[in-house]
Amino acid sequence: MNLGLRMEKELATTERYNRSINGFDFASASPISAAAIAAYRRNPTSEVAPDQFRTQGGLTFASAANRSLFRTPPIAWSPRFGVSWSPAMLGNKTVLRGGMGLFYFPLNRAGTGIDQTGFSQQTPLVASLDGNLTPHATLANPFPDGIIQPAGSALGLATNVGRGAGYFSDKVRNGYSLRWNLDVQHQLPKDSVLEFGYVYNHGVKMELNRPVDFVPAQYLSTRPVRDQATIDRLSGNVPNPFQGLMPGTAFNGATIARQQLLRPFPHFTGITERSVPEGSSYMHMFQARVEKRFSHGVQFLANYLFAKTIERRSRLNEADPFPEKRISSDDRPMRFVASVNWDLPFRQGTRVGFWRARRGEPDDLGLDGEIRSTPCNRARRSDGAT
Repeated sequence: MNLGLRMEKELATTERYNRSINGFDFASASPISAAAIAAYRRNPTSEVAPDQFRTQGGLTFASAANRSLFRTPPIAWSPRFGVSWSPAMLGNKTVLRGGMGLFYFPLNRAGTGIDQTGFSQQTPLVASLDGNLTPHATLANPFPDGIIQPAGSALGLATNVGRGAGYFSDKVRNGYSLRWNLDVQHQLPKDSVLEFGYVYNHGVKMELNRPVDFVPAQYLSTRPVRDQATIDRLSGNVPNPFQGLMPGTAFNGATIARQQLLRPFPHFTGITERSVPEGSSYMHMFQARVEKRFSHGVQFLANYLFAKTIERRSRLNEADPFPEKRISSDDRPMRFVASVNWDLPFRQGTRVGFWRARRGEPDDLGLDGEIRSTPCNRARRSDGAT
């Protein structure tokens, strides 16, 4: 029997010059908020009342006062237990083995939490400002609004408005795997062993990405077939309250898609919270093994696995509160592997050479026919034989 206890503590990532996103501020108003709300009140949509339209939130950055890019999880304790037992009633050829333990996944990978949005800037090609009714960018002038220069953290909450944003979750935790197994091993004749057992693995708090800025389910169709009327309504153009506030983006035109104004954060095309500890998985496996250990020049091994893996690692719809339970893409219901190693008897010291020596024949012959010295030949010479 053996017992073990492991303690782990992850430390937060820092960036030498604090050039990284370290979160998202959901409560504060965006710098463009006042102008956007005033414009929306002049041309509101029927879905969102003028006093309900908000442009809250924006990316936050690391600073000298707060250099950590995420909050570190608490100390992780992982116990382990194992046992091996050979029951006297079954003789000395049967062994029962079992064990269980917690195994934490590493969190602090290289670059964990580093997102240099604002410091590394791309200039997107904006094809149209009115839902592709008329072109904005052309081959002659692909960037009519100019090349966007990286502003670092100078724009504050207005960083990347009109585009997508992402941040590392402040709820991050070390995922862990709970595993246990029970096996029976029995020794067979001819240096062989038979083993069969059961293995269980449960993954908890596994990291996944969660969409934050999605069209609420109340505006989506619930029909079991394609609802073209709803699609046309959501994708239709309405007056744009962000006109002139987001140069270099598709949000700077006179119109905007209706569904964009229905999002919780309409001034972003989408927001992703990364490494959210919401995923889980379950794996049940029966395994059987027959092995002939290496003897008489032969080794044989055969493995059979029968398993099922279920996971909660993705959402069927962005608005779903929890990941969908489904058969894992890594599921392999059955697997059989067999292998044989055979030591071919074509060299000195093998069984073929031994029997030739017992009959008084040379143990080995060179390619040129010369008799090479072998242990048997040397013994014969030592007593005077020629």
